[in-house]
Amino acid sequence: MTALKMLAAENTQAIHHALHSIQGATIRFHPDGEACQVCGARLKVYKTTKPRTVVSLQYGSIAAQEVMRYCPNQCVWQHDDHSNGVLRSQQLAQLVAPRQMYGFDILAKIGTLRYLECRQRREIQAYLEQTYDLHVPDGTIQALIVRFAETMVALHEHPIDRLSQMLKATGGYLLHVDGTCEEGSHVHFACLIGPEPIVLWSAKIASENALAIREVLQQVDNKFGRPVATMADLSSAIHKAVLEQWPGLPFFYCHWHFLADVGKDLLTESYGCLRERLRQSKIRTKLRCFSKKVDKALGDQKAQARWICQHLETPELWQTDGRSLKASAIAAGMTEWILSASAEGYGRGFPFDLPHLSLTLRARKARDILENDVLEHLKGRTPRGEKHLMRLHGILDCFLKSTALTRTTQHVQEANALFSRLREALRLTAQGSAKGLNETAGFSSPEQACQTESEVHRLHQDLGREGEKQLSITRRKGIDIIVHHLDKYWDGLFGHYLEVGDSDQRYIMVQRTNNISERFFRGVKRFLRRISGKKKLNREVNALGDQALVVFNLKTPAYVKLICGSLDNLPQAFAELSQKGELSKHAREPSARYLDRKSRRSDDLPDQVKALFSSHELGSSSGV
Repeated sequence: MTALKMLAAENTQAIHHALHSIQGATIRFHPDGEACQVCGARLKVYKTTKPRTVVSLQYGSIAAQEVMRYCPNQCVWQHDDHSNGVLRSQQLAQLVAPRQMYGFDILAKIGTLRYLECRQRREIQAYLEQTYDLHVPDGTIQALIVRFAETMVALHEHPIDRLSQMLKATGGYLLHVDGTCEEGSHVHFACLIGPEPIVLWSAKIASENALAIREVLQQVDNKFGRPVATMADLSSAIHKAVLEQWPGLPFFYCHWHFLADVGKDLLTESYGCLRERLRQSKIRTKLRCFSKKVDKALGDQKAQARWICQHLETPELWQTDGRSLKASAIAAGMTEWILSASAEGYGRGFPFDLPHLSLTLRARKARDILENDVLEHLKGRTPRGEKHLMRLHGILDCFLKSTALTRTTQHVQEANALFSRLREALRLTAQGSAKGLNETAGFSSPEQACQTESEVHRLHQDLGREGEKQLSITRRKGIDIIVHHLDKYWDGLFGHYLEVGDSDQRYIMVQRTNNISERFFRGVKRFLRRISGKKKLNREVNALGDQALVVFNLKTPAYVKLICGSLDNLPQAFAELSQKGELSKHAREPSARYLDRKSRRSDDLPDQVKALFSSHELGSSSGV
């Protein structure tokens, strides 16, 4: 089998070199057949075009001439619902679009390198030179990237009927709607389906307002029909637009956004105070400086200290000598443990992860253990290493003796305790899950959905009864926030079990979060940062076309299979669109500059302005 694969690879390479051996040659492309398909008469030459340069991965750069033929009896042929009296070359039409220089295969290759492999223009240029011995100018690559995106939009609209049938066959579709933008940029609003993200439709709108969103939803309705339900974040504009477009449609709020909104209202004020307390105390700076001093004192014994920190539970550790080394190693390990408080989180960000609170609690725990269980055993002559433990205790005690810090920490803990009760009732993510923002939560069964709703309802009642008691200001305010959010969004938080309504008694379990669209937009921005090398993407987001997000559907195998079978068939799919006349011609946007290139390069523009204003005609004119 290995020998056969090697032979096939050698034959493929030989064929590739043979095809490129005709590079630069003039090739005539003739229609298939020399007899009329209607009357059988011999076809005559209608026109032979002038040679034009065609560049493709298959042949390299060639000069292509097309020989057109017609029937002397003036017969007309039907091809793809079009009547035509002139027969043209199908081989050339499969190779390149009319009035274009670069073939469909090179267009597809540049597009996939750009959007699937996130390559920059120079990287694409180098790849084409190394792999196909083709030099494509940098500006041409950019133009082909734009043309690829436009062609993909046309290809997306071509099989819409098949996509609609696929959605209906599954009992309908759940529509995820969301938008993304950067500071000062337009909003790219997308309508997606899952579980693997497929953009049904997207548009670039000035802002996320109900009127603009409804225009996008109307396009979705016209092309794909009414969804069975809609999932979105807590945006009131999206909620209003969806219910105006589809009255009575089940609308679900993302549980993740709901929890984040509640948590921010609960914790922003007190957690901000805690952050400021830590900043003013400079505790991180002090601990880092202390850690560097311990590292310097350990010198070449760092490997032994590392072994000690990683084997604290080993009984043999305390039977060995090296009292000073053990103390220094423990001081270094505890300092690193305190500074690594952010490791307690799972990448979900505020308000789910609270690294400042974790650092404070870790510092308190380390201080208490040093004070109650360690320092009292340090008797007699104190080695240098044990002084490190005393110094660490002094840093932590000075930090934690602040009453303002204690009071702020207590407020954060009270608010976080209420937030944790709500999270446990919703049970959005599994305990200890490390997927973070990539978590795609969903109910596994209707029974689980009903159980979660019952637990949240019970929490709502318990909080209502607790609110009638004498409580601290922080706790009462937190209860009011949670109860208010539950009352406001309750109708969109539950009911994720939807019956399809057919004879099979099937049902659809609606996903609980809008993380499909969130992950999709994060992927788009990673792509933009990779190709631009920038952190701020306002210009890059604005430069994306109205429906450019459709191109990223190529990352979903099910979508690729639907539109063309595989990525290798993309050039053929582009050629079929071109022959049907469904490829939109790229209309260049008007330039934002007032001068042409020649005027910008010249140095006599002020002289021309002077001559204009000093002319008799302009001086005597009464117009502005």
